[in-house]
Amino acid sequence: MQQLGCSMRRAAMAAVAVWVLILIYLSIGIFTIQSREAAERQNEDLFVKYGKAMKEVGVLREQNEELMRLLEEREVVAAKEAQLQQNQLLFAPKAQSAVPSSIAEKSTPRDLFTKEHEIARRDLDNSIRELFFYLNSQFEKNDGLPFARHAMNQVLSLLGQSAAFSDIDGAEKWREAALATISAKIQSQLDRLQNPNDCASARSLICHLNKGCGFGCQLHHVTYCFIVAYGTNRTLILLRDGRDWNYSGKGWTAAFLPISRCKHADVSKDEGNEEEWSSVAMSARSRVVKLPIIDGLHGRPPFLPLAFPEFLASDLLKLHSNPPVFFISQVHFLSCLPVKGTDGTLRKIGISPMIKVASGQGLADGGKRKDATHFSHVELMTILVIYPSEYFIQEKAVLMSLKEEALLEPETIDLSEAFKFLRYLMRPNDELAKRITEAASKVPFNKGPVVGLQIRRTDKVGTEAAFHALPEYMKWTEYWFQIEEYRIGRSIQRRIYIATDDPSVFAEAKEKYSNYEVYGDVAIADSAQTRKRYSSDSLFGVIVDIEMLARCTYLVCTFSSQVCRMGYELMQIRVGDAGSRFHSLDDLYYYGGQLAHEQVVVEAYEAESKQEISLKVGDVIGVAGNHWDGFSKGVNRRTGANGLYPSYKVREKWIVVPFP
Repeated sequence: MQQLGCSMRRAAMAAVAVWVLILIYLSIGIFTIQSREAAERQNEDLFVKYGKAMKEVGVLREQNEELMRLLEEREVVAAKEAQLQQNQLLFAPKAQSAVPSSIAEKSTPRDLFTKEHEIARRDLDNSIRELFFYLNSQFEKNDGLPFARHAMNQVLSLLGQSAAFSDIDGAEKWREAALATISAKIQSQLDRLQNPNDCASARSLICHLNKGCGFGCQLHHVTYCFIVAYGTNRTLILLRDGRDWNYSGKGWTAAFLPISRCKHADVSKDEGNEEEWSSVAMSARSRVVKLPIIDGLHGRPPFLPLAFPEFLASDLLKLHSNPPVFFISQVHFLSCLPVKGTDGTLRKIGISPMIKVASGQGLADGGKRKDATHFSHVELMTILVIYPSEYFIQEKAVLMSLKEEALLEPETIDLSEAFKFLRYLMRPNDELAKRITEAASKVPFNKGPVVGLQIRRTDKVGTEAAFHALPEYMKWTEYWFQIEEYRIGRSIQRRIYIATDDPSVFAEAKEKYSNYEVYGDVAIADSAQTRKRYSSDSLFGVIVDIEMLARCTYLVCTFSSQVCRMGYELMQIRVGDAGSRFHSLDDLYYYGGQLAHEQVVVEAYEAESKQEISLKVGDVIGVAGNHWDGFSKGVNRRTGANGLYPSYKVREKWIVVPFP
């Protein structure tokens, strides 16, 4: 029994031991599982944190790369700005002008803003302007309204802010540089067309200079010929080289240089009896075609004004508020680099400081070559014109657009003596260039803004145009100065340049507006009298007036005047986007014989009177004119209704066509 008891105790102890072992084993297993689960949970947390960390590292890496890129761009910008400042000491000590295209490629973004952004910005500015026109018109009818003055000041301030907004982030320089690049493209094409290798085999378009109208009309006529020549890939030639121009017994060359190196007799053996234009397709069969005036043109081509080239459309719609005017200005007044190489090769040659190059002299003959200054171009070139653009804006743009470093030490040479640009249609001869320079020296364009007033009083008043008194011009002039003061935040000295055919306007302006500095030439006004119009003095006078108007910051005139429109066109070359730098007292900008000017409705409108027309979104309106009171006049192509409609509810329907 005692042994049995011992056995039972041993068995019980063994059982307890086994149970303890089992318990320990189970505990270890459970603990291991729990530890594994905890570790897995911890690993999951670590993986999540690791993923977040890697994402943050990626973001930091991208930010770091962006910062490095910005720093590199800033260094390039700083270097180029320093170079530009050096060049400005040479080219234009006080100029605020276009940035050369090579600098545009490196120091200003190619696409600072998108086309959509720029169009929206201009649309907003235009809507504010139309609101101003409307309020101004209403307050003039009810000048006793107590809030009128405050409301007008507030809208003027808003216009100033809108104008300042257009230059955010250096946008003006960006536009000017990009537009200079576009000019260079057109320039290259026109230079090729106007200077063919073989005049006898060149496809040519003959243009009769003597259209029965005044100077501005005749120059616009030649520009129309130039556009047709460009659109048909032909060389433009003046009939008998313009020798029988009714403005001067000396012909075209009394004021300007030839528009081509080819003469009429070189391109045609049947001088004056060439085949007449019939259509683009029919005329394409003939090597030489004579173009009639636009008023009698049959088979009208699709590229007449206000059309502009398809290959430039996207850029122009982004960069310019009035692309057709910009394109016309390029054809009308385009400055071109006067170089022509015999072998077409480019090489870098040196030129000596203060070199004087005469017409027809090869640049390689200009003196001892220097290492200090280099200019990359063809070895031999001919300086066709010795005449600068204002502040050498165009010269600077082309010089700085060279692919190689063209100017290493620009302070060592006076390019105002060495290089001058030509213009295809208005390249002045020495006498005219001297008169223009003298006239410009009498107007302080470099001291601040000057508003140009073109006041026509003789030939067209009472027929094509209504009479507008000086106070009407001055009202809009003063509005512009107030807007400009809001834009820059300080007061401005009032200055105006008057171009007129009525000499009495100068005395009236000085007497009634003593706070204004008045500039202009009474002798030019006298020579513009109808009885003296077709004379050399009158010819030179009107050209000088156009040149001075183009140098002004803003224009107040009547767009019914060809002279006013020419000044506005030329302004586009000097400024960049000068599309809104005008106020016309009558018409919108137009081009005689133009294709239909149309607009597209973007907001519906229900007519509120018998004088108004209703609009639906998408309607096309044939534009008759802007009344500058918040309303325009036109015909709804859908309904045929003719009348007034709010100007802010439409947008331009641009004419974009293929050019060669």
